Amino acid sequence: MQCQGLALLHHFNEGGKRVLTASFNPSSTYLYSVDEAALFNGIASSLEQFAAENGFDIIAVPHNKTIRTNRTGGEFEKAMDKKVAQVGKTFKFDTTQQFSYHPNYQIQEMDVIWEAKK
Repeated sequence: MQCQGLALLHHFNEGGKRVLTASFNPSSTYLYSVDEAALFNGIASSLEQFAAENGFDIIAVPHNKTIRTNRTGGEFEKAMDKKVAQVGKTFKFDTTQQFSYHPNYQIQEMDVIWEAKK
């Protein structure tokens, strides 16, 4: 049992929707030993199941790529960008929301990576 990264999750109620936001921070050394796209897709699949089972309407990632993942420029981020493009939807909070305090990140513009089937 060894931690090889994490996904930072926040939940919000906005505009009649239950929104789950995610930021992905895998260990860089772990990414050297795995298929990065498969890792992202596996994490996304688990989050989709979690969101569906817990009544969320969408999963969104910050439009700001600095907040979206700490692993920019590689296959992990490319897999995330592909998912964003496949869904092709955005979500915007009415006002900025606090994401973290140190560093002080706030989110408002989001890219949807999953939405519940209605």
